[in-house]
Amino acid sequence: MGSSETVKKIIAKLQSEDAKVRAGAASILSTLDEEKAVVTALIQALQDKDAKVRSNAAYSLGEIGTGNQSQLAVPALIQALQDKDATVRSQATYGLYSIGNSNPSSLSKEVPVLIRALKDDDSQVRSNAVKALGTLREKVLSAFLPEFIKALKDNDSEVRSYAAESLGRLKDKAESSVPNLIEALKDDDSQVRSNADGALGRLGDKAAVKPLIEAFYVDDAKYGSYALGSL
Repeated sequence: MGSSETVKKIIAKLQSEDAKVRAGAASILSTLDEEKAVVTALIQALQDKDAKVRSNAAYSLGEIGTGNQSQLAVPALIQALQDKDATVRSQATYGLYSIGNSNPSSLSKEVPVLIRALKDDDSQVRSNAVKALGTLREKVLSAFLPEFIKALKDNDSEVRSYAAESLGRLKDKAESSVPNLIEALKDDDSQVRSNADGALGRLGDKAAVKPLIEAFYVDDAKYGSYALGSL
């Protein structure tokens, strides 16, 4: 929230010669109302020569660009996925996740770009891309089932975890992923195992019963209970 004059003053700080001041202004704008002037200023800040300013601008766009201005914010964040700085790309994918979480249809045309982001060298970019894809409607997600299955093998546990969670949302459309989710019950990371368990419960495939029973005992009864109760 903020008065019109206050907003104008903060936006003006984005033109400061001091990069720290610009970065601070870009961060503060995340707390204000979604005004076209604020969104436009943040989009321009994505072109700043300083990576911290660009990163903060991407985050703030995700925080406030969830409503009527999403049609402006989404293309700008998609463009920011080409930034040479990994933190900027990470904040851009997180911003897209935030927008998609509030308005899933706003990302429906950006799936191919988000799929490409799953191959980014930075694990946080990949993780946020999976989260952003996970906000989409089942009909859209199901067309990219193979990409989520591949993500179950990512070397970053957070990516694997969100991939398992997203597969569970697809329910019967993700039946072909059952063997992969069963394999994920043996993952070294407990959250991946837990999300695989939950996904198998939602898919309801009887082939998962025996592996889930085994996981139930091997994992000290922490995992497997949800899915077994659903099968």
